[in-house]
Formats: sequence, structure tokens, C-alpha cells
Amino acid sequence: MKPILTPRQQEMVSLLADGLRNREIALKMGLKENYVKHELVKAYDAAGMDNRVGMALWWREHGFCE
Repeated sequence: MKPILTPRQQEMVSLLADGLRNREIALKMGLKENYVKHELVKAYDAAGMDNRVGMALWWREHGFCE
């Protein structure tokens, strides 16, 4: 089964679920903040979520967080 999120999106969502803001995610991953925002929106769409809270909950409910 093909994952619905790219490995980079998975890393971003993992950091989001840990409570990091887009700017903090960008700094940690060495990316531009606008790119992080764009990729997270794509991840929300892929998971059927509307916002970062929903995405973090989805991430946890699907067993990606310990």
C-alpha cells in the first residue's frame, strides 16, 4: 500500500504533532517557511483534514506517534 504522504510530509507532520510551528519546522529541516506551509496544506488534503489540529490528531490516531 502506497503511503498517502511523502517522507518529507511525514517528517513535517510528525514535527507538527510535536507542537512545532511552521517556522520552527522550517528551521529544523533547513527549508523555507512558505514551502513547509505549502507541503502541510498538501498533507492536510491527502489526509482529508482542514487544519493542523485535525492533522495532528489524524497522525496520532493512525499510530504514527508513540
